[in-house]
Amino acid sequence: VVRDFDESHPDFESKPWETFPNFKGNQPTLGIVEKILGDDSKPVYRGNITVTSKLTFDQWYSDTPNVNRPVQVKLNLTRQPDGTLQAKHDEFFPLDFLGNLHPVHKHKFWFTMEMHTVFRYHGGETFTFDGDDDLWVFINRSLAIDLGGMHGALRASVNLDTLGLNKGEVASLDLFYAERHTFESHFRVDTTIDFDEDLCTDHEHMLLGTVPSNNLGGPGGLLFRGTGVVPMKPQQELELAITVKDGSTYSPGSMQNGKFGEYVLISVKADSKVALQFRFRDPNTKTPKKLAKTYLSLLDLDAISPGLSSESVEIGGFTNKILSFPTEVLETPAGSGATRFSASAAGTVYDNPQDPNLLTVPQKKRVVTLEFQDVSVMEAKLSCTVGNTDCDFMFAVSPTLLCTFNVGPPAPPPVTQTATTTMTTTATTTVTTSETVQFCVIDISAFNIHLICFPEKQWWMFWK
Repeated sequence: VVRDFDESHPDFESKPWETFPNFKGNQPTLGIVEKILGDDSKPVYRGNITVTSKLTFDQWYSDTPNVNRPVQVKLNLTRQPDGTLQAKHDEFFPLDFLGNLHPVHKHKFWFTMEMHTVFRYHGGETFTFDGDDDLWVFINRSLAIDLGGMHGALRASVNLDTLGLNKGEVASLDLFYAERHTFESHFRVDTTIDFDEDLCTDHEHMLLGTVPSNNLGGPGGLLFRGTGVVPMKPQQELELAITVKDGSTYSPGSMQNGKFGEYVLISVKADSKVALQFRFRDPNTKTPKKLAKTYLSLLDLDAISPGLSSESVEIGGFTNKILSFPTEVLETPAGSGATRFSASAAGTVYDNPQDPNLLTVPQKKRVVTLEFQDVSVMEAKLSCTVGNTDCDFMFAVSPTLLCTFNVGPPAPPPVTQTATTTMTTTATTTVTTSETVQFCVIDISAFNIHLICFPEKQWWMFWK
């Protein structure tokens, strides 16, 4: 998220060299922030020169009406021949496309940026930043690089082996940046951390790759060619073909279908619905591929706000479902063994998920993960109610609520219990009711409770 500020903000375009005799523009101002992130996963103001007050600093990385404007910007890391990832911008002005450029320097200065991600630590990784102005990097919520203050381009690096991480663990990285003064802006990251690594290897899922066809409702349909992942087995090439079911019609919305981050995106016009088929195929022979187990997660079910359209998905044939608790997803019977999952809260484009490994707590509340067994075809009906906005539906062919991590403080040791429940397993042609013992854990994170249940006891469940 990049936040656009005005030159009049007291922390931007100031002249600390006139006020503070000890100010040096070729050195960082250390200690502006505390060494541990706050409970909201933001830097905690500690105090030093170049920042007016805690009140003004707290506006840097928070949406503040009449002070800043949030804009979603994608920062690409390019893999280099030696395997490292790099983002190099000698002129870093990600908001120039908004217009209102500086009359002399012809760029849009005065902005902040924050990024959050997770990765698996293997040992030997490094992270290096070179740029201006303020830059703080937190790894596992602890300050690892401190380049705060107004200054020219400065360089700092951290070797992750010095941070006490355990090999194989998943760690978080939170980066906070500010461009506060004309007339230059530099941003460069070089790292051996593999942010592209798949962190969901304990569960069946599909990694979306290319989109050979993007013609939903026409010849070829919407086609994804990628990789099928099954724990402890070799990966396989897999194709997902999404087509409009015979007898249904598709009215496209304003967004382009395809990949949004690492998710499937399908845009549906307001006041319309469409029945779809999701088919797994061999990418070479085009023959159906029956998967012993797979998942489909419905993400970002939102809207229901005055004047806005609301999203719902009707789907059947799943053998298990996972919802956050509490959840914003409504669940009602839809007939013929199907269930309707619909939105209950308003959302904006700024809260759309993109990172397959990381979701905020509000994003998790708008997700339902469905488990399917022995399937090659799944069917779903997407509905967009009357309103002045189209609906954008997002899917992941993975157990999102089992694989993603939180933006926020780490969860304390889980409160655990076993539960015996009665669940109904439905298919499109038969309905079967059976008594099933489920093994459940309660994940408490940032005062939000997330109940996860499994049909079998997992290896890490040491209780009886």
